[in-house]
Amino acid sequence: VPKIVFPVFNNALTATALIGVGVMAIATIPESTAHLYQIGLYVDHLAEEQGREKPGLSKHIGLNLMLDGLNDMVNGLFGSTAGTNYGENNSLMVITRNYSGPALLTAGVIAVILGFVGPLRDIIYSIPTAVTGGLAIYLYGVIGVQGIALMMAEKVDLFDPGKLAIVALILVVGIGGNIGYGGNLPIPLLQGVFPFGWPAIAAAAVFGILVNLIFVIVKPPKVRDAHVLE
Repeated sequence: VPKIVFPVFNNALTATALIGVGVMAIATIPESTAHLYQIGLYVDHLAEEQGREKPGLSKHIGLNLMLDGLNDMVNGLFGSTAGTNYGENNSLMVITRNYSGPALLTAGVIAVILGFVGPLRDIIYSIPTAVTGGLAIYLYGVIGVQGIALMMAEKVDLFDPGKLAIVALILVVGIGGNIGYGGNLPIPLLQGVFPFGWPAIAAAAVFGILVNLIFVIVKPPKVRDAHVLE
């Protein structure tokens, strides 16, 4: 029987937990949004190849974020972790070109069964590390490539110094923070709230949003006309 208790707010790390969850939510919102745009791009492309009507999944971004939030609320109520849609799943669909809902549900059921049936789990673990490592390189590499494809499809002007600054900041803070600082950035001004450091991915998202906001308010100078890819 689960033990249901009310939150305790007099703990020394209460503020860290509350603000930390809020910051991570800021990071997962653009993540979830980008994933829907990415998978929508590939589904529309496949539909065009097959002569079908494009589903236009990106138009459901509001519903996607709302369901993400409800999912996190339910997970938190039962003591689980927050979640969102994942780029790994997107990569598998893009690699296999299989975007079938029933196929995804079946894969989820199989994954749950594997977690409860030891012999089946052991079969997965018996796959050589070289094989799973190669698949991981392919899988996670495709996540990055999807981002590039999305920027190309949306004709993001990477000749614009402002956009270059935003992309560069996000890449360096997000990737460099994970490599150089173990995933948590020791920002002095936030040590009181984040004694173990600020998550690099969340920091990259927040910094990118803030810099973009600055450029919206204070327009950076244009050094050339926008370059539009035909």
